[in-house]
Parts: sequence; structure tokens; C-alpha cells
Amino acid sequence: MKPSFNKLNKLNKFNKINKINTQEKDKKENSNIKNSKNSTSPIKTQPETNTQIISGYFLNEKSYKEMIIQRVNNFLYGILGFLVLFCLVSYYFVSCKEVQLNQISRETLELNYENDELQNKVDSLQSYYNIDKAVSKANILERAKQVVEVDAVKTPSVNFNKKPSKDSSLIVNY
Repeated sequence: MKPSFNKLNKLNKFNKINKINTQEKDKKENSNIKNSKNSTSPIKTQPETNTQIISGYFLNEKSYKEMIIQRVNNFLYGILGFLVLFCLVSYYFVSCKEVQLNQISRETLELNYENDELQNKVDSLQSYYNIDKAVSKANILERAKQVVEVDAVKTPSVNFNKKPSKDSSLIVNY
């Protein structure tokens, strides 16, 4: 018993059907030619016969040049596919690192603003401390050793609504 190959069996059935169809077409054409009014024409059509000795599905042989071109193309397709995948993976890692850098940048800016505020506070406190230290070294201000309480003094009433005299001239100073 012959081994059966699905692909070949399907093709063989297809070829047999095609042969039957072509034979039927040839018969119809021959009958049409005989029945036509121009059957006396000097040009006679002969049905084309299949010149193939063996029927079946045969692979076409490729030349050496075509095989080399196909191998080079397949190799280049492989390299192109690898490079596309490599670019996609690289882009993923670059975008992840960019997100991390943006986060670190935001944190750095927050720390810088906080540092500026703290530095301003330190400067103001240090300036007060320096002034207090300089005053205490120079003994410019003496502290009172004793507090004396005094009763209020009665002063005569004073009129603060004094009108300027008309004789006085205005002097403009620079």
C-alpha cells in the first residue's frame, strides 16, 4: 500500500478534476467549431494537448543565485527584527530611567527650596546673635541695677496749635 500524503493527494485530485474539465472544454470547442457557419475557414484550431508526461505536484527548482539572495534576505530580516526588538527594550529602559530622574529632580528642587528657607532663618538669627554679642562685648548698653518709681509730674497746659507768623519765609533746601 502506498503512503498517502494529504498535500499530494489533494493536488492529484485537483489535477484529475482539471484534466476532466479541460477535456470537456475541448469537446465543447470542437463541437462549436463544427457547428459554426465559418467552418470553411482555412484556420483550424487544434486543441492543445498536455505535453507533460508525468502528472503531479513538483517543486520548481531555484537557481543558485536565487537561493543565495533568499538566504541573504532572510539573514537581513533576522537582523532587522533583532534591532527592532533591541530598540523597543532600550526605549523601555530609557523611559523608566527618565521617570526616575524626574522624580529625583523634583525631590532635589524641594530640598533646595527648604534649604534656602532654613538658610535665611539661620542668617537672620546669626545676625541678631552677632549684634547681641558685639553689644555685650563693648558694654555700650549698661543695664539698670535698680528701678526707681516716680510719681507723675504736673505740667502746665501747652497749646500745640501755634500759628506760623506771616513774616517767616519758606526756604527750600536740597
